[in-house]
Amino acid sequence: PTGVNSSIAERTLNTLKDALPDPAETDELETNVLRLIQAERTASPGAGPYFAVLLADAADIFRAHGKLVEAQSLIEEAKTFSGRHPEGFQPGMEKKIRDLQTNILRDEGKTAEVETLTKSNSIPTGGNK
Repeated sequence: PTGVNSSIAERTLNTLKDALPDPAETDELETNVLRLIQAERTASPGAGPYFAVLLADAADIFRAHGKLVEAQSLIEEAKTFSGRHPEGFQPGMEKKIRDLQTNILRDEGKTAEVETLTKSNSIPTGGNK
C-alpha cells in the first residue's frame, strides 16, 4: 500500500490553512497538521520525495505561529527526507527549504548561522552539502 498520497496531503494541508485562519484556532490547525503528517508516516514509511514538501509547509505554519522549535524540527526532517530521495526532488524545493530554514534561524536571532546558510550553495543534510 502506498498510504496517503503526499500531493493529496499537501492539498489537505493548504485547505486546513485556509479553513482555520483565526489565530484563536491555531492549536487546532497545528494539531491537525501533525495528525496529517503522522498519518503519512504511518501509512507510507517509505513515502516519496513530495513528503518533504508536506514537512516544509508544516514547518512554515509553525514558524508563522511563533513555534520555532517545532518548525525547526520539521524543516530538519524535510532536509533529511529530501536527502534520501534526490531523484524525485522537485525543482525549487531545495531553495524553499533553505529559505524557510533561514527565516527560522533569523526569527531565533541566530545571525551567524543565517550568514553561513545564505553563503552555502545547498542545504546541509546530515553534515553533507
